[in-house]
Amino acid sequence: MGAIYFFQKLIAPFWDVFFEGVTLLGEQGIAVAVLALTYWCIDKKAGALGGLSLTCGASLGLMLKNIFQIPRPFDRDPSLRVLRKHTATGYSFPSNHSLTASQLFIWLSSYTKRLGWKLLLWLPVVLVPMSRIYLAVHTLEDVLAGVALAIAVFFLFRWFFAQVEKRPALLWFSLLPPFMSLATALLTGATGDALSDPIKAGALSIGVTVGLWIERKYICFEAKAPLPVQIGKAVIGFAGLGLIMVGIKAVLPYNDLSHVIRYGALGIWFAAGAPAVMKLCFKKKGESK
Repeated sequence: MGAIYFFQKLIAPFWDVFFEGVTLLGEQGIAVAVLALTYWCIDKKAGALGGLSLTCGASLGLMLKNIFQIPRPFDRDPSLRVLRKHTATGYSFPSNHSLTASQLFIWLSSYTKRLGWKLLLWLPVVLVPMSRIYLAVHTLEDVLAGVALAIAVFFLFRWFFAQVEKRPALLWFSLLPPFMSLATALLTGATGDALSDPIKAGALSIGVTVGLWIERKYICFEAKAPLPVQIGKAVIGFAGLGLIMVGIKAVLPYNDLSHVIRYGALGIWFAAGAPAVMKLCFKKKGESK
């Protein structure tokens, strides 16, 4: 809690705006947009690795939350000035914003050899954890654990993905993190966000895994294409994501079953559904239908 009390002494309008902006880099929407564009339009293998590692990493982070069950800082000290409290769901340890931002920007930095770009891409790995402490939604221990887990998951899945390239059947081992997270939530008697968050992350992770298997076996799309085609692909992909998020939520009751359907569908659309539609819409001349 010491780091939070230190930042509470630095409270000022400028820092409020700055850190509230910085913390957005740890939001899942940013990660999904970057990963989707990479997977659909730039580098399919890189996007697949990023998607798989980030979704599985999220499940592992939520599993640790339910194992340790550490309360949020503002629950321990109600006198704290808290910002963006609505982003602080479930338990405190580890920080999922720090985990997501670190995974995303470490992954991005691995694809550049220029030191300047690497340093720039590593800035959010430092600033997002700082923002969570400033906003009083996480302790220093929470954010350090999130960063450490991100580094471990990145290197683990980079090695794992290399093995999958040699033996595709190994891809199914990526189902372990979401199932472990869901099992932990049930065994610890989790309720509310502590249960629904692992369900959402688990369904998304399983959807991505199943989608990647479908894409490898039946679709085999190409990410690179002329700019007009890339724009069309992006429109199709993000329109589908939006339709699934809004449409299923509007049609089905807001409960754990609808979470499974919605987030599972998002994962499958990201990895296989969107590429299939893109390949159909932008079929090259001479290709068989």
